[in-house]
Amino acid sequence: MTVRCLLGDGFASSEPDLTAQMKRLFKNMPAFFKPLLPRSEQVSVDDADTFETISDASHLQAAVSHKIKGPYCKATLGLPIRGSQIVAGSAFSQALIAAYTRDYEISINKFSGPTQWFKKISFTDP
Repeated sequence: MTVRCLLGDGFASSEPDLTAQMKRLFKNMPAFFKPLLPRSEQVSVDDADTFETISDASHLQAAVSHKIKGPYCKATLGLPIRGSQIVAGSAFSQALIAAYTRDYEISINKFSGPTQWFKKISFTDP
């Protein structure tokens, strides 16, 4: 649990040097941490990918990180991992369509392709 707190910046204020050192180790030797972390927090090949994000006037430099593995999303969290699994007319699909329309002025009629889930989303306020 302490390792998870360190990697999640739980001690960034009180132990900045130790936090930085553990993050460097995690970045350079992710296999070392595999037995210490739950599957959802383990680094996969997908985490190294660059994912497209859309910034807007209220959310600059939008970025996502720490992709959650598809099987974990589906089996444990009950989240769709393909667009075709998003039920048309459901509260989730309606909220997602409304968010795209409101925030990005993008009209969506159908969801397709893979759906990716992330633990961290960051942006800069203007």
